[in-house]
Amino acid sequence: MRLIAGLLFVATSLPSVFSEASAAPITVIDQQNLGPEMGSQGGVIFGQSFIPTLPRVDAFEAVMGDFGATVVAQILNGVVGFDGLAGPVIGTSDPAVTETIGRHTVHFDFPFGVAVTPGETYVARFFSINGDFAPGIAGVSITTNDSYTQGLLLEGGVPPGFFSPDYDLIFSEGLTTPIPEPPSNWVVSLCFAASLFFYRYFRGKI
Repeated sequence: MRLIAGLLFVATSLPSVFSEASAAPITVIDQQNLGPEMGSQGGVIFGQSFIPTLPRVDAFEAVMGDFGATVVAQILNGVVGFDGLAGPVIGTSDPAVTETIGRHTVHFDFPFGVAVTPGETYVARFFSINGDFAPGIAGVSITTNDSYTQGLLLEGGVPPGFFSPDYDLIFSEGLTTPIPEPPSNWVVSLCFAASLFFYRYFRGKI
């Protein structure tokens, strides 16, 4: 009950005006499970555990349907609690809207990015604000053959892996803007050489 109350509080606190057209596409994919779809689950809050290799999550995509309802994603620190969905929230996405018919890819933007530690386990949790099953989601598409080996599907109210530890959401996560690369070694060397030259030049003038 605390989890549901907390999610409803988050839902009422989110901006009421938004546009999917402003969603920035994922340009650098870190973790993903592309399918194909092998089944579906529905009616509860869902999550997917994952282990990033990059230090930030800008966006998350998952295949789901909720009859045009508004849905939200959160990044949790670790698989925590009875159903694995009670970890500390470290990031909340902008709201997104599902299609009215069928299951489709839904894109969730984290406006400022979510800082993560590569190699650690995190959970993407998904819930509905105003759907027929809120805070549960009507349906999500899954694979059933452990095609994503770095995590598993989590379902509200049952222990992780209750139906099968081989279930995973069909999802992608990553960056919408690349992380700046550190200067190349030759640039650092060039700057050092230039600094040394000017230091000796001006020292000789004194």
